[in-house]
Order: sequence, then structure tokens, then C-alpha cells
Amino acid sequence: RYKEVKNAFEAHGLKVLPAEAGLFCWIDMRKWMKSDTWEAELELYSALQNEAKLLMTPGFSMRTEEPGFFRCCFATYRPAFDEALARIEAFGKKRAAEI
Repeated sequence: RYKEVKNAFEAHGLKVLPAEAGLFCWIDMRKWMKSDTWEAELELYSALQNEAKLLMTPGFSMRTEEPGFFRCCFATYRPAFDEALARIEAFGKKRAAEI
């Protein structure tokens, strides 16, 4: 599933860091942020959760060194995973038009 997640985000110009193990990966979402601040990361986090209904862990809560990195867990059953991919696609199109 990592490859599917990677492809979904890279289709929108986002960089997905290589996953070495586990059921999650890190995504550089700075392209979807309005500025390179922790406040902008929080705004994106809220948009992902409230508009796209996607729950990802913002870097701030994982103590990343700079804003814009989100942890994406892809450990779920297939129908939910496919729905998440569709939501990523829709949100990516919407966000590109806003930024």
C-alpha cells in the first residue's frame, strides 16, 4: 500500500519520504501550505481533517524540526483505503486551486 499512497501524493507534486518499515510514511506537504509556519501546518491539518475527512499526524506533534511534514498511516482495510485515496485526489485538486 505504500506505493499507492506514494503515487497518490506524488501525483499532486508532494514528496513522500521512503518508508523503511511499518505501516506509515512521511509526506512533505509544504506545497499545500500557505506559508512555512507551524500555524500554516495547523491550518492544513484542520483542512485535511474537516474538509477531506483525512486524519494524519502533523509534524509538530511528532517534534519534526520544521513545519509541513505529516505522518500518514495506511493500515486499514481495503474499502477504507480506497476511499482515502479518492479523498486525497479530491483534496489535492481543491488545494492546488487555493494555493
